Amino acid sequence: MGNAQYYIVQGQAAVLPHYGALAYGFLKTGAVIFLRARFYWWPVHPIGLLIQDNWFAHRIWLPFFLGWLCKVSIMKLGGGRQLKAARNFFIAFVVVEGFFGCLSALVRWTGEVFWNVTVPGF
Repeated sequence: MGNAQYYIVQGQAAVLPHYGALAYGFLKTGAVIFLRARFYWWPVHPIGLLIQDNWFAHRIWLPFFLGWLCKVSIMKLGGGRQLKAARNFFIAFVVVEGFFGCLSALVRWTGEVFWNVTVPGF
């Protein structure tokens, strides 16, 4: 008897939801939201809890850390006015990174579709 037939004939016990884990996540998120709203200097953002344990977070933790480090350094050395002035530079930096990412994808796509050549990504 195959697996599918076994489960159809024998059935399977219902899996109960894990309310403890749900309550823990709710309380942890609530605490981070409260601390973020109460203290301006609190470095942890609640959105980080959503991506804290997946593949994407393991790939982007360094750029987020470097951005935070730049922000803290500018705030300590130059203050809020200097941070506001540097914001345009960092926005332009992100836009240029996105542009070159799209250009890289376009070059790889055209290489594979039109010339049947595999182009390595940047």
